[in-house]
Amino acid sequence: LLSIFHFTSLIDNSGVYGQKTGKLISALDDISMPITSTDINASLDDLQVLKGTLKDARVIGLGEATHGTSEFFALKNRLIRLGVEELGVRIIAFESPFELAKANA
Repeated sequence: LLSIFHFTSLIDNSGVYGQKTGKLISALDDISMPITSTDINASLDDLQVLKGTLKDARVIGLGEATHGTSEFFALKNRLIRLGVEELGVRIIAFESPFELAKANA
């Protein structure tokens, strides 16, 4: 499991449910890292922690929860930059509708 987002609790932490939620948030804080920017021109300093995990990867998959959120694509841009500029990635494939891919082949 690789968690790249730093979670902040916005959930009511009262009662038993809140205690369990607090433990979950604490556990996520222990294994997550902050992403300081989605600006595509930002430094890659905040992504350096991923280099140890990704350095020997043969395939790196990048997805998104929605296909219209600009911040997801900006972060993917930064992750691709990290791969190309600092990890030596030389092949990148993108998901696209078959007809669109066929038309551009």
